[in-house]
Amino acid sequence: MKNYKLIISLMSGTSLDGVDGLLVKIFDDCSFEFIETHSIDYSLALKEKILLACNNRANTKDITTCWNAIKYSKESTSCLIFS
Repeated sequence: MKNYKLIISLMSGTSLDGVDGLLVKIFDDCSFEFIETHSIDYSLALKEKILLACNNRANTKDITTCWNAIKYSKESTSCLIFS
């Protein structure tokens, strides 16, 4: 059996449309295997909070509250693998 590391990657682009997650297995020989991918769209409320934060006008607690609402919603239960 080859040695490997499991890597989780999260990314949100400049369009602020959502966050993408990837779970990948990377082997010692630099080969890789995708295990799972998942995307979550940002709500308009969260997108507005993130834009405010980018301009230093938002409270971190506000962003966390919006994120938790998405994280624990029925639509995003499959994303809990990335928690």
